[in-house]
Amino acid sequence: MFRREVKKQFNENKYNLLTRKGHMQTTQLAKFPFQKHLVGTLAMMVLGFNYTKRYYTFPHYHKDTSKPMFLSNGELHPMEKQPAEAAKFQKYTKHEM
Repeated sequence: MFRREVKKQFNENKYNLLTRKGHMQTTQLAKFPFQKHLVGTLAMMVLGFNYTKRYYTFPHYHKDTSKPMFLSNGELHPMEKQPAEAAKFQKYTKHEM
């Protein structure tokens, strides 16, 4: 094999490596640097949590603290700070220790 044929074969393989990739195969040139990838991921997480904040705080976001908060069965909610007027309602005692 002549030198130019070896170079030609090398260049073809190099081109194949850079362009024709199989499933789940990435080249060094196609990879993101770790720091850029980390910063981008963290930025997307922060933006995502800020955008969806209402879903995480939904049950307590617009609550009226002057009125007692109840469970669906009518008992007082055990995790909430209840106003003084809530003393007359039935308390939730199922999971008290």
